[in-house]
Amino acid sequence: MKVAAIIVTFNGINYLKLCLQAVKAQTHQLDEIIVVNNSSTDGTTEWLSGQNYIHHILQPNSGSSGGQYTGIKYAYNKNYDWVWCLDQDIVPSLDALEKLLNSEEARLEKIGFLSSLVLDNNKNISYINVPFIRNFEEILNAILKKDNLPVISSSFGSVLFSRKAIKEVGYPFKKLFIWGDDVEYTMRMIRNGLSGFLILSSIAVHDQLRNSIFPLVEMDVKSCKTKFAMRNSFYVFRLRNKTLYNSNLRGILGCVNFLNTLTRERTKYTGKFELKYFFAALYNLFLALFTPIIKKNYF
Repeated sequence: MKVAAIIVTFNGINYLKLCLQAVKAQTHQLDEIIVVNNSSTDGTTEWLSGQNYIHHILQPNSGSSGGQYTGIKYAYNKNYDWVWCLDQDIVPSLDALEKLLNSEEARLEKIGFLSSLVLDNNKNISYINVPFIRNFEEILNAILKKDNLPVISSSFGSVLFSRKAIKEVGYPFKKLFIWGDDVEYTMRMIRNGLSGFLILSSIAVHDQLRNSIFPLVEMDVKSCKTKFAMRNSFYVFRLRNKTLYNSNLRGILGCVNFLNTLTRERTKYTGKFELKYFFAALYNLFLALFTPIIKKNYF
C-alpha cells in the first residue's frame, strides 16, 4: 500500500512544525508528505523550502477546501492507495496512521473514510472535531461489542481516505472555502453508499487555545471566517437531515432550529441579544436553503 499525508497550512508555522514532527515519526512510514501552503506570510514558505522530505505546493489562499482539493487531487493522480488528511494544528500520536490502516474497517470493500479520535490539549474530546452519527443505537452497539463507531462525517483533523472513495466522489468542493467542507466531503461518501468509521484507538490532539462547544457564537460577526462558517453550517445541517432521513422538510426544520440555537448561545456568550448577529445568521440561513451552494461537478 502506498500512503500519502496531506497537511493544509496558512500562517500557522509553529503548529505546522509540531504536526510535521509527529507525521514524519509515524510507526507506519509514509511514502510522501505533502504540504499545501495557502500563501502564508509568516515565514512558512521560506521554512518549507528548506525541508527536503516534504513536497511543498504553494498556491493562492483558497481555504481548507481549496487546499485539500489540491492535495487530494495531487495524491490521487500519483496513484496512492490511501490519503491521510490533517489540519495544521493537529498532532497525531505516533501510531495514529498505523491504527487506521490496521483496523478491520480498512479492509471493508466499501470503505470511504477512517477518522481518528481527536482530543484537546487536556485529553478531552475536541468538540469541533466530533463526527455526526446515524443513531444512538450504533453508539450502544459499538460500546457493547467494543467496536469502532460507524459515523456519517469526519473533520479534516485526521482522516484517511481510500483511493476507491476518491474515485467515486471526486474532491472537496473548493467554494466552501472553510468550515464544513470536510463534513460535506465525508457525507458525500456516505450518500454514495460508502462507509465511515471513527477508529477509537487512533488518537490525535487538536492544539487549540479554547475547546468550545459553540465556537461560531464566539466569532466576530464581521469576519470573513464567520460568513463562511455560518453559511456552511446551515448547509451542513440541511445536508445531514437529507443524508439521514432523505427529507427536505426535516432539513429546513433542522436549519431553523440551528438558527434558534445560534441566537440563544450568542446571547449567553455576550450577555445581550445582538440584532446584527441574528440578521447575519438569518441571511446565511436563506443562502443555505435557497441558493445552489454545491454543484455536482467535483472533479
